[in-house]
Amino acid sequence: MTNLADAVGLGGMVERARAAFLGLRRQETLLEEALGLRAPDPEVAETDIHEQVQRYGETEFQWNNRTCHGTQIHLAALGGDVPEVLRLLSLGHPITQAFGYIQDSPDGKEQLCEGQAIHLAASRGHQEMVEELLERKADINSMLFRDNLPHYDVLHAAVFKEGRGGASEGDLQLIPFLCKKGADIFSKNGNDLSCMHLAFQTGDLKTIKLVEQQIWEKVKESNENRNQILSTNSETSLVSENSDILDKAPPATE
Repeated sequence: MTNLADAVGLGGMVERARAAFLGLRRQETLLEEALGLRAPDPEVAETDIHEQVQRYGETEFQWNNRTCHGTQIHLAALGGDVPEVLRLLSLGHPITQAFGYIQDSPDGKEQLCEGQAIHLAASRGHQEMVEELLERKADINSMLFRDNLPHYDVLHAAVFKEGRGGASEGDLQLIPFLCKKGADIFSKNGNDLSCMHLAFQTGDLKTIKLVEQQIWEKVKESNENRNQILSTNSETSLVSENSDILDKAPPATE
């Protein structure tokens, strides 16, 4: 009989496979258009990106220094309003309903991005909200997309926390909670950055220490594959290279 852990793991595999498939299809389409092998989709080409993002909903909110469009369930998840989210879900609002926003790529191109309520909640450290959403079948491996390409997952959102760092305000439970629920501490985002890289980007030492703890917990759990993990994951080398910083960092505890 398939147990809950197996089911969650299978669900994560399906989501990652779906994300990878969509990403490959999108890349194939863009390449064919660039080579003149496929005409650009006229419906997409004729629709302004600012019109597209407004189709995600009439509710406007600020997140990660960007103006987003979605619904009331997104606004409630962002604010950690659990009763309101549960009320909206009971009225039939989809838990996977997407919100959208526009972001500039490094080359200056505007990108249409979309995510789900669980990404918003995780990025604000709302653990109770995240737990409630997962209890109601939100996917811990769901991805935030940029131009239809998978970019980052729920754990990445929790670690980065809009640039503040997941443990920066004493939120020391959400990251370990997500890891225990099956989130992959070694997963990488669309820029090939891992959770440890994101932690270093925030500059928050408590977050760096907390992610480091989760890495070594994973190593201990997978003792039979310890050498392989140490040799194939850049996170461990990142920790080693910055050991002097980590030694001076405060422990990730209250």
